Amino acid sequence: MNTTRKRAWQGLNAILNEGQYANLWLRQHGQTLSEEEKRWVTAVIYGVLRHREPLRWQWRDLVRNVPEPSIAVLLDMSVYQLFYLNKGAEYAIVNDAVELCPRSKKGLVNAVLRQLLRRGPKPLPEPESIADLALVTSHPQWLLQLWKAHYGEEKMRRIALADLEEAAVSVLSLIHISEPTRQAEISYAVFCLKKKKNMPCLLYTPPPNPPTYPHTYMPPPP
Repeated sequence: MNTTRKRAWQGLNAILNEGQYANLWLRQHGQTLSEEEKRWVTAVIYGVLRHREPLRWQWRDLVRNVPEPSIAVLLDMSVYQLFYLNKGAEYAIVNDAVELCPRSKKGLVNAVLRQLLRRGPKPLPEPESIADLALVTSHPQWLLQLWKAHYGEEKMRRIALADLEEAAVSVLSLIHISEPTRQAEISYAVFCLKKKKNMPCLLYTPPPNPPTYPHTYMPPPP
């Protein structure tokens, strides 16, 4: 089993399921990795965070119920490698994913990933509606609605799609927005920062319990 993939999975679990900050986790745990390993783990972690919703959309229809969070993250990470990163490394990706998960989940993970390989990536819907744009860009719909209310639809779409650019570092990518209690305040802060001036209270109020969303060709892992 490739230990670099194991480290990336551990990082994603810590960030998505335990509420840790991606940059702080990488700073703390990256010290034990070589530069090549660190680059690969960083690319996978931020790639999964950036494309979380499309990744899960690829396999969600293949299971009756979403598995426990750590296994769901393992599937997300594996799909990212299969469809975004490592062409030609399919056997190693599936094998390592099966090795990583507990015995009771090996059959599920193996079956889902092999079905995905046979089917290939599903084309994403055109981001014409807010719901489809939220899926394609991994943004919560309430945040897109907020941007639309203040910037207009065209600029809202440009902002959301720009967050998919790997080289871009946006305000959102630097803020840990997986804490539901802070999402309204963070949205307002982002809006004010982009406007570069103080603004009155927002007219749009997000739902009381908004969904949690995190913030951001690689060779096979060394």
